[in-house]
Formats: sequence, structure tokens, C-alpha cells
Amino acid sequence: MSNVIVNGEFTDLGDKWTHLGATFGGRTATVEYIYKPGYIEQEIVLEAPLKKNDAVRVKFKVSDLIASFSVTLEGVGNRVFLSGGDYDIAFVLPADMVSDRLALKFEAPNSLVLDDVWLEVENKVCTPKDVIKNGDFSSRDEYWTYDGFTTFVDGKANIAGVGHIKQTVTLDRPLNSADIVKVNFTLSNVYGGVTVSVGGSAHQAINKSGVYTLAIPILSDHADNNAVVRFQAENAFDIDDISVIVCL
Repeated sequence: MSNVIVNGEFTDLGDKWTHLGATFGGRTATVEYIYKPGYIEQEIVLEAPLKKNDAVRVKFKVSDLIASFSVTLEGVGNRVFLSGGDYDIAFVLPADMVSDRLALKFEAPNSLVLDDVWLEVENKVCTPKDVIKNGDFSSRDEYWTYDGFTTFVDGKANIAGVGHIKQTVTLDRPLNSADIVKVNFTLSNVYGGVTVSVGGSAHQAINKSGVYTLAIPILSDHADNNAVVRFQAENAFDIDDISVIVCL
């Protein structure tokens, strides 16, 4: 899919961006705290409003970070990060958009250097397919492998002792770097973080109970049709109602 951000490499300095406390040079944007946290934002006009459960992928580079920064898709979601690096993340729409406008915002309570901003919407010219088996654990541990202190009670998997639960799924084709995989599940009794990964591509750790739909960008092309879906405990959690949606 194509990048809908204009001037994401800042070759035209701050053109198409609105900002507070930002300066431009060397094909980067430096965002700094002035009398309040600095930010840089771009409003994008899409071809059509997105629908509930559509995914949006955002790529960018952050360097010279002090403290933390946040990335916000207005009306969609917000993520906070504590380190610089090359990022490839995705958001899932919680509801239908009411207009064709989408705003992407980076905010720094101290300072950061931003470059190579890319935003794309998922390819929907395909057929979504749930590839997980026994995601409700009605057959206890069938199709799943696990370690740590893991038990299966009342339609849930209870993972403890820094354990994990995983399933190897077989797809109609190998995953590639253009794919976004959606993982749905319910967490309860969470102690510490829970990291969810598909084929080695991981989402930022979750540390609260709730019903989740995560969008996980696939970071590299896979060599075969198999992919491992893994839920890793920092300490312990209960999980149920797992589905993994791949657009094939």
C-alpha cells in the first residue's frame, strides 16, 4: 500500500505539518518542550472513511529522545514509547470513522528527532480468515504448546511462572512484510506484561485485563506457510477467546 503522509521525510521542511516547538533541518524534525510539550501533526484526507476493525500502519524513526514520546491517531488510539528507534506499528479502529479525515500526531514532553514518517491503510482486497484452532480452549490444550505453570480451567488458559502459550498455524501462503495480522483475545488476572507475537513480529506489552484487538505488522517476508502465534507472560495472566485474523 502507498504512503498517505505528505513530506514524511521533511525534505520540504515543515510543509504540510502543523506543530508546536518543532524545527526542521537535515531532513528531520526536532520536537522540543517549550512552555508545554511540543508536537508535530498532519491531517490526512483518505479516499473514504475507514470502518470498525480496519487497520492503519505507521512507520517512523525517532532519535535523540529524552524521556518518552507518544504517537496518536485521533479518535483511534495512542501509544507511548520510552526509547528511540525504527518503529513499525499499527492501530485498529474501534468504530467507524464519521469523516474521511485522519490526524497523526507525535508529542514529546522533552525532545525527540523524527524522520521517515509513513502511514498506510491495510489492503482489504482479500478474504479475512481466522487461522487459530481451539481459541476458546473448549478442548483444553489441543493444538497449543506451553511452558511455565500453565493450566486449562473453565475455558481459559492460566499462564504463570513466566510461561507462554503458543500455536503454530498453517496459512494458505507465507506472510510477508505487507501483511497486518489481527489478534483478538480476552485477558484477566494480569500480573506484569503480556507480549503477543505472530511469526516473530511482536506488539508492545500489555499490562491490563480487558478485551483486545491488536494489529501486528509483519516485519519481514516469511519463507514458508507456517507462523507461530505466541502469548508470553512477564509474570502471569489468564487468556481466552483467541482468534487470529489473516487477510489471505
